[in-house]
Amino acid sequence: MYLENIECKCPKCNFIFQLEHGIDDDNLKKLSENINILQNKEVQNKIRSEKERALNEGKKIADEELLNQLKKIQTELEDKHEEIKNYKLEKLDINKEINKIKRDQEQNLKAQLYKERQLWEVLKDDAERKLKLKIEQLTNDLQDVTKRAKKESTQLQGEASELNIEDTLKNAFPYDEVSEIKKGQSGADCLLIIKKNDVPVGKILIESKNTKYFKSEWLQKLKNDTLEAGAQLSVLVTMALPSNSKKAHIRNGIWVCQFHEYLLLIKALRESVINISKIKSSEIARDTKANVMYDFLTSNEFSQTIERMISPILRMEEQLKKEKRAMQNLWKQRETLIEGSISGANILFGKIQGIAQVNLPSSLNYNKLEYSSHEESTKKKNQIKLQDKDKDIYNKLKDRRNRLASERGLPPYTILINKTLIEMAIIKPKNLIEMKNITGMGPKKIEQYGLSFLDLLNEILARES
Repeated sequence: MYLENIECKCPKCNFIFQLEHGIDDDNLKKLSENINILQNKEVQNKIRSEKERALNEGKKIADEELLNQLKKIQTELEDKHEEIKNYKLEKLDINKEINKIKRDQEQNLKAQLYKERQLWEVLKDDAERKLKLKIEQLTNDLQDVTKRAKKESTQLQGEASELNIEDTLKNAFPYDEVSEIKKGQSGADCLLIIKKNDVPVGKILIESKNTKYFKSEWLQKLKNDTLEAGAQLSVLVTMALPSNSKKAHIRNGIWVCQFHEYLLLIKALRESVINISKIKSSEIARDTKANVMYDFLTSNEFSQTIERMISPILRMEEQLKKEKRAMQNLWKQRETLIEGSISGANILFGKIQGIAQVNLPSSLNYNKLEYSSHEESTKKKNQIKLQDKDKDIYNKLKDRRNRLASERGLPPYTILINKTLIEMAIIKPKNLIEMKNITGMGPKKIEQYGLSFLDLLNEILARES
C-alpha cells in the first residue's frame, strides 16, 4: 500500500490534498512500515489458513476417490467370479454334450457298417459274376483290336522310315553308292553316285528340308552345292512346297518334291542319267544326243511325263491314307469304349474291395486288363529306342514296378508307364534331381516311388562297374 496515492480532505476548509503532504517524512515512514507489517501478517495468516483448508479438502476428496475405486474393484472381482462360475458350468455342460454326441456317432457308425456289410453280402455273388463276364468281354475286344492292328499294310509300316532318305536310297539302289555328307560340312544331305557295272556314270545330289514354310534361297544354295559335288542333277525334298505348286516340279533347274514323292522321282532321274551315260559312251553323235537328252531332262515335256508317272501313285497313296485315317478313327473309338469299360470295372472293383475290406479272389485278377493294345502299339517304338545293353536294366525296372503294383493291389501302369521305364533305363539318373527330367516322373511319383527305382539303378550300375 502506497500513502502517496491516498487523498485527504480538510473538514474545515474542504481542501483536498495528498496524505503524504500532511505528514512529515519521519512519521510518514513509520506509518508506512507499520502498515506493511500489518499487511504481511494478515497475508501469511490467510495463506496458512487457506492451505490448511485446501489440504483438508484434498485429503477428504482423495479418501472418497480411493473408497470409490475400492468399491469398483470389489464389484469387478465379484463379476469375474460370477463369470468364472458360469463358464465352468457351461464347460461341464459342453463336455456332457460332446460325450453324448460321440456315443451317438459310434452307435450310428456301427449300425451303418452293419447295414453295408449285409448289403455287400447280398451283392457280392452277383457283382463277381458280372465282373467276370465283363472281363471276358473286354479281353476278347482287346484281342480283336490287336489282331486288326497287326494286319496293317506294309505301306503304313514303311512310313516311319520315310524321312530317312539315306537308308531308303541304299535299299532301293543297292548297287549304287550313297554318300552321307556329315553334319558341320558344307553341302546337301547325301549324294547318290549312280553306277553301271560298278562304274560311276552320274551323280544326283539330295537335300531335305523338314520345315513348315518353303524358302527360295534353298534353291541357289543347292545349285552351288551341285556344282561343287560335280552332280548332274539335284533334288530338294521338302515338307512344304512353294505356294504356287502342290506337286513335284522343276524350279530354277532344281527338282522340288515332297517326302512321299522323292523315291519315284529319283528312280526316274536315275534312269535318265544312265541313258545319258549310254549316249555319252557311244562314239556316234555322242555330243548331240547328250545335249538332246539333257534338254529333254530339263524340259516341260519331261516334267509332264514324270508327273503322269507319279500322279496315279499319289492318288493311290491318298486313297490309302484316307483308308488309314478311317481305320485309325474306328480303332480310336473302340479303344475309348474299351478304356471306359475298363475304368468302370476298376471303379466297381475298388468299391467292392473298400466295402469288403478284403482282397477279392485271384480269379478276379483284373490287372491282366492293363492296356495290352497300347503296349502292342508302342512295343516296336520301345524296342527301337532301347539298346541291347539297356534291355536288362529295363526288365529289372519293370519287375520292380510289377512288384510295387502287386503290393498295393494296383494295375502296373498306374505306378509307371513303360515309356518312363525305358527313358529311365537309357538315361540312368543318379539322384532325384536327375530323375525329375524323366518323362512321367512328377513330384508325386518321385515322392512315392523315386527312391525305390533310384536304389535299384544304383545297385545295377554298381554291379556293372
